[in-house]
Amino acid sequence: MTASRAQRARTTAVAALAAAALAGCVSLPTAGPVTRGAADAVDGQDPIYLIIDGPVAGASPEQIVRGFVTAQAAGAVDRFETARAFLTPAAVDAWDPRTGITVYAGDLAFDDPHDVPSPSPNTAEGQDSGAAADEPSRSGAATVPDGEGTGGGTEGGTEVPSPTPTLDVATSTRLALTGHARVSASVDGAGRLTEADPEAVQDVQVELERTAEGEWRIAAVPDGLLVSQPNFRAAYESTSVYFATTDLAFLVPEVRWFPRENHASYAISSLLAGPSTLLRDVVVSGAPQGTTLSVEGVRPDETGRVTVDLSQQVLAADERQRSLLAAQIDATLRPLGVAGVDLRVGGVPLTGASPLQLERDLSPGGPPIGLRTEDSVLVRLEGRELAPVEGVAPLEGVDVTGLASSADGTVLVAREGTSRILRLATDGAPPTSLVEGKNLVVPSVDRTGRIWTAGSGHGPALMVLTPGADEPLLLEAPWLEDTSVVALRVARDGARVAVVVGAPGSARVFVAGVVRAEDGTPTGLTTPVSGGASLTTVTDVDWVDESTLVVLGAPPGGAHLAAYVVPVGGTSETMSTVDSAVALTAGRGRRAVYVETSDGEVFGRGATGTNWTPVVSGVRRLTYPG
Repeated sequence: MTASRAQRARTTAVAALAAAALAGCVSLPTAGPVTRGAADAVDGQDPIYLIIDGPVAGASPEQIVRGFVTAQAAGAVDRFETARAFLTPAAVDAWDPRTGITVYAGDLAFDDPHDVPSPSPNTAEGQDSGAAADEPSRSGAATVPDGEGTGGGTEGGTEVPSPTPTLDVATSTRLALTGHARVSASVDGAGRLTEADPEAVQDVQVELERTAEGEWRIAAVPDGLLVSQPNFRAAYESTSVYFATTDLAFLVPEVRWFPRENHASYAISSLLAGPSTLLRDVVVSGAPQGTTLSVEGVRPDETGRVTVDLSQQVLAADERQRSLLAAQIDATLRPLGVAGVDLRVGGVPLTGASPLQLERDLSPGGPPIGLRTEDSVLVRLEGRELAPVEGVAPLEGVDVTGLASSADGTVLVAREGTSRILRLATDGAPPTSLVEGKNLVVPSVDRTGRIWTAGSGHGPALMVLTPGADEPLLLEAPWLEDTSVVALRVARDGARVAVVVGAPGSARVFVAGVVRAEDGTPTGLTTPVSGGASLTTVTDVDWVDESTLVVLGAPPGGAHLAAYVVPVGGTSETMSTVDSAVALTAGRGRRAVYVETSDGEVFGRGATGTNWTPVVSGVRRLTYPG
């Protein structure tokens, strides 16, 4: 083992990233030909440049580490030249900043400097000690061999470490420094962000040595980046990268985070690399495998149009694939202020690439429905008025605890108590039972008219009901093992489902992809991604837009439920509290969010977009189609 590898093996990783970069996915960009793109012109706004200084003479070890951390945020602009100035030549060669980002909140707290841990006496230079010693630690925990460097003993069979002695920095030539960061999020090597748990703290350990000139420099540092929240917001921004449902009806986004500099080029590189495991079996792309940006990259002109120059692999695509790819690229770049897109290969226009017309970011299709309290009549909320839904008989004597409908209103269902899902007729006939069970959750109707729910007694699975079918379809989900479903909601494109699991104080929000057969029948669920990790109580969920959830929840120790916006691939933010809130529903956009209270009053944000105002009273279980 070389000295640098031994140092890296002893170094605590900057972050235990939520998801490692997947094989075949584009790496978090830090270099390469995509930097030819002029993202400031494409984005329609000036990128924010971080002016970061290099190390100053006489800086202490802690000052060197703080300077290095600050310089990492500017790496996307200066190709990490400033950050590398804080490293020894060997560390420059060893450090890989492209593996991911840990975003931290607040300040870094540092312990006193201490001696560098000694290598295990059983591992001689050059001796193979196995993969665990050969590779740098990425688990967030440094390993100290038994009996080495601890000076501790045992008490009652439990090892008791002794205090770390204070090091004389003035006479030392090599030392280790440990800091502690409160983690708010992590971004993997492909730009996918995961919100961190509320109490997540990451230990950060680096090793420093004194140069021949007497200056401290970092000799061993974990791979990846550690960036403060303000610097992350200044240097990076999110972009939706689009793929298509398998029936080529809808565009489905994946949210990625890229440096503001050359942002458009990074987004197209990510699109060409393909979807993550969340959507890999759910969506399709028009880009043939291996397609990349050419060295010309993404280039804007003075009219606001951009030219996207692709590699030769795209020529293997047929006309329909080229049209799909054009639609994906157009949808990805339009939000960046692009007026139009021209696709080329080696400077030559790509023929047969007129964008397909696919829908994206759908509206619910109709107003919300609810049950009028005074007479148990199904009603629609039209403005601030309640209008009866024609053809549906009053639900007197039915304990309605949830409603759902299709976008066209042809499928209407209700949950009775927590043990039965009812189909509501539109010809005045009484409701009929679709399924009975235990602890059934409020149903959701997808764009194919199928009804989703979950309950006890069916194992780790979601239940899908097709009107007219004899038996429900069970979609197994191992990630639901040993927990219970609290709420669910299918996205309007039908490609994803949001699922809330767990009890108050330990709830989690997941989004899984929905795998479907050619006829639209769901056949499976993908491994989910998590969201809303800063919340530990969640009782309801809906989709605000194509990539954003709104949930009713509370953070650790929170005494009152509030509406929180939870981006899929972003960090949560509160919409403020409504007293006695029990449920919510969302149309398209934050101004179309309604919160229901326990006394049947409904609050919305349509008037101002910021504050909750009363909309209507005397209605319960208000819900938009979906």
